[in-house]
Amino acid sequence: MKYVPTKALIAIAATLFASSATLAADYTWKGGSGYWSDASNWLEGGSSANSFPSADGDTATFTADSDVIITNALAIGGLTVSSVGKHVFRTAGASKSYKLTVSDNNAKLEGAGGGMLVVDNIVIESKVTTLAGLKQLAIAGSGRVFPANSETTEILLVNGGCVYAGWENKTFGKLILQGGPGRIECGNYTFSFASLETRRGSGVSAAYVGNGKVSFRDPSGVEMVGGTDTLDNPGPQIPVCTQFLIASGNYDQRYGKSLCTIDANGVVREIPQTSMLDSFENATALDNVCIASDTTLGADVTVNAVLFSGASCNLGGHTVTVKSGQFREGS
Repeated sequence: MKYVPTKALIAIAATLFASSATLAADYTWKGGSGYWSDASNWLEGGSSANSFPSADGDTATFTADSDVIITNALAIGGLTVSSVGKHVFRTAGASKSYKLTVSDNNAKLEGAGGGMLVVDNIVIESKVTTLAGLKQLAIAGSGRVFPANSETTEILLVNGGCVYAGWENKTFGKLILQGGPGRIECGNYTFSFASLETRRGSGVSAAYVGNGKVSFRDPSGVEMVGGTDTLDNPGPQIPVCTQFLIASGNYDQRYGKSLCTIDANGVVREIPQTSMLDSFENATALDNVCIASDTTLGADVTVNAVLFSGASCNLGGHTVTVKSGQFREGS
């Protein structure tokens, strides 16, 4: 028998113990409110856990109603949330934002029912799959989610929440904008919503979208202010859509550089600068104006919308009233 020194045995034992402590485990949330990192909120194998899911191989399952507070970034192997009841994932404070990374690009939402998933200042770094039976997905603050298609699931963006397409076209139920502005990150893909509803919230109840990337199967809830010109028959009185901002390519820039409208197919599209008046002179309350050269106002004026394109305006003691409230920086 080969002799093994005592110190070597201790070292081997320590290594084995350390390895076993990091083995993947399956956890189930007991239900109710609590901190993710509080072991008393979890079951492991049907018994009270002495830890919580925090390693890349761990899985976390939520079946009963839950309100989960996350206090740091997490990377786990799998996440399954029931679409029955209400499940809220939030940070401890509104000024914080943490990532919940799920490996294999698969955070599941399963079960039949009128459930609700709320993601508040949490970024889910994976695709949330199988939304069937989920009534509403609410994304708040700096929260960001890539969900699977579901023609019946409402998307609620609250005070800046973001939904993104990932690598596929998207079809959902109603889009609800509550404060914001929120973000619909389309990339090279499109979003189709059943309809639109806006609610009062903190900030402007609007969303940044890609030009020609977002449409509504029933656009009647989209607010339009202006005249009767259209993109097909352009003129300075194309009505302005007040609930959307055309993003400038970088969605982190919190302002729109364009005016937008809804075309005949319910698609949010940019209004071309060439269709607008190029000065305030003779402009009416129905006209959109694009100021492309420095100007000085000679009298009070009321217009529908204003876009500044590399120019400035000296008011000269006068007032510009913008009927639609759409006042854009332009390029």
